[in-house]
This record gives sequence, structure tokens and C-alpha cells, in this order.
Amino acid sequence: MKTRSWAFIACIGITLTTKGQDSSTPGVSPGFPGIDAPQLLTNWTVTGRGPHYRLWQRVSWTTNALGIPVSRVRSYTELGTGMAHPVNGRWVDSSGQIQITATGAQATNALHQVAFTGNLNLPGAIDLTLSDGRHLTSSILGLSYLDTASGNSVWIGEVKDSFGLLLPSGSQALYPDAFTGCTADVLYENSIARFDQLVVLREQLPSPSEWGLDPATTVLQVITEFFSGVEPAISQAVVAGALDEALDFGPMQMVRGVAFGIGSEVNTVPVTKRWRLLDSRQCLVEEVPLAAIAPLMIDLAPAPPHVGGLPASPDSPLYRVASTPQLPPRKTSLPDSPALQLAGAQPERKGLALDYTLVSNQSNMVFEADKTYYLSTAVNLIGTTVIEGGSVIKVTNRSDAGITLAGPLVCKTGAVPHGCNHFQG
Repeated sequence: MKTRSWAFIACIGITLTTKGQDSSTPGVSPGFPGIDAPQLLTNWTVTGRGPHYRLWQRVSWTTNALGIPVSRVRSYTELGTGMAHPVNGRWVDSSGQIQITATGAQATNALHQVAFTGNLNLPGAIDLTLSDGRHLTSSILGLSYLDTASGNSVWIGEVKDSFGLLLPSGSQALYPDAFTGCTADVLYENSIARFDQLVVLREQLPSPSEWGLDPATTVLQVITEFFSGVEPAISQAVVAGALDEALDFGPMQMVRGVAFGIGSEVNTVPVTKRWRLLDSRQCLVEEVPLAAIAPLMIDLAPAPPHVGGLPASPDSPLYRVASTPQLPPRKTSLPDSPALQLAGAQPERKGLALDYTLVSNQSNMVFEADKTYYLSTAVNLIGTTVIEGGSVIKVTNRSDAGITLAGPLVCKTGAVPHGCNHFQG
């Protein structure tokens, strides 16, 4: 749904090129660019693989001046975070595809696995299993306003029964009209190296002034409860004047989120997040200033009038102004969880999305001297990344292909005699 962020790194002695081709078909060479066909040659074959790479080789044969056959082995390393996962002791190609089950759906063919309940309005509706076997089990609770000046808050949307649809992409699960109090969907996107939760607003939000909050100092919050007890390592940074917490769960990290208009994914607004204990319940709290996303909602249908005058429910914090954080009560009677249904078409394109993203990674990558690397999809690097002189990095033209760095970069290129930078698009 949205454009993925990626970056190219150029250092002395590094050749970085982009070619107009897609990634490889499993078991078939991607027709690696820049290698001329010899007189006699074998097919490209995979001679080694792991969770984030495939090693491709091809043998070419020529004859020397004495008529003696001489072989030459050519090789390159194809990179893609999460491109393979273990099955019965073997590495097999990963997929982000979701399969329908009797009680919802699941995606089990990648380093991480995800189970979805058919009804979003259930505790633990999303159960993500990390590659180390730990579970991140969560349920989205709803949307609230917080006036950062007064400290007062009010819930404007609370999750309700919403039954999932598997979209035609096969890697997206949509829960339409998922909230009481506002019109918004919840969309989950799964791939081999990431998992996204997106709240998609389908109409404008009511003004905070209806509850006595100042629109200029009010933030919109998306609150998701986590049940599994997995505690992340937390690092803090200031983003657009607000505190943001990066959450490291080991095999996956929750990186910086954004808000964006559907169809205008390049125009993004930072969404910050905090890992907070609210009412003795562990929650992820995402925040974005309401004033910052107001221009992105102009084309949406207007909010219903006089929402602030509606009576608050005695059993819910919805529309109830509070000076301390309040959460909806946990469900005591659990609704049914049917299988996801197949959607006949993609959802409407008009909306405002706010997301959180979990990404897989590979750590302490070394691009070795005089070796060739081919990036067929996203490559997410953490720890210290080292680029040695003379290494060659080539990139396909897929929109998600490229390198994303989270950590220091060391370029060991000073001794390379030709010392050149090369970019080709």
C-alpha cells in the first residue's frame, strides 16, 4: 500500500547499479546483469543459501591456445532479508501469502508467522510468532485524542465486531468498519521481511473542541494492547519535536511509523510511538499531531455533526473526557471467530492511513572485496555494516529493493587503486 523507504550507499571503490529486471523465480537464475555469455556454459544454479541470501554459480568453458578446455566459475550473492525459512532442516523460499483457516487466517511461510482471528474484536486477535519462537500477541483497542497542554483525553473510536477479508493480493487482511464512534478500517500487510498494522480513516474526524480540547495541542492516538509479556529493548529519539521509541524485539524491530493519504504515499507525516503500561495493561501508543494530518483528510467525507454531545456509555470510555488514561474493559464474553472471507476487489482508494511496522533484519553484514551482490528485494541491516573496497552491489528495479541501514557504516575502501563511484539507473 505504501512506498517503502530505502537508501543506496556509495563509497570509494563500490559499484552500485540498478538494472531493469525483477527478482529471480525460485530455482531459476534471475539472468544476472553484466555477465557476458561465454562459448559453452552451464545454467546458473544455487550452490548455497541461508535466511537472507542465495549463492549463485555458473561454469563456463573455453579452450586455450593449445586446444585444452579451461573452466571458469562465476558467482554472485543474491540478497533479500527473510528470503528463506527453515523447513525440516532445509532452507526454502519464503512467502508473505496468507491462507484462510477455520477460525481466521494464517501466514506460515516466512521467518515470522502470523495468525489472524476472523473477528478483530477479540483479545489476541493478532498473534505474530518471531523466528526465535516468542509471540507478540496483540489487539487494537481504538482511537483517542490527547490534549498535550491540559492532559485531558477522550476516546473517539473503540474496536467493535469486524470480520476479516483476504484481499486479492493474498498478503493483506482487511477488517472493514472496525470502530464504534468513527469510520475506519484496520488493514494488515504481511511480507517475507515485515508486518504492518494500518488504521485507515475513511472520513474526517470530529473536532477535539467538541470535548473541550484544544485542536492546536491535540494528538490523535492509536492504542494497541499486547498480551504476550515480550519486552523490547527501547531506544529513544526526538522526531518532529516529539519523543519516539524504537522497539527491538530481537529478530524484528518496530521502526518509525508514518501517516499518509491513500494514493499519495510519498507525502508522509511522522507517527511517534511509546511502549506504555496503562491501567496495568501493556500498550503501544502511537501519536500524531491532529494539525499535521488535517490537510490529508480534506478530501474525506465530513465527520458527523455534534458527536461531542452524544452520551457516554457507562461501560465504555468512548466520548468520556478523562484526566488520566482509561482503557476499554476486556471482553468477558467472546464473540465467534469465523474464517476470513475472500474479498472480490481491493478496498476504496480514498483514506488516511496510520501505521506501525515490524521489520526483520540481518546484522553485521560485510560486503566483501571483489565479490558481487545482487539485491532482489529489501535488505534491512542492523549492527555494523562493512563495505570493503572492490565489492560490487547491483539492485533490481523493484520498488521495495534496496538497503535500509540502522547502525554504523564502515567503508574500507581507501586502498582501492581505481577509486571510483558508479551509479546506473
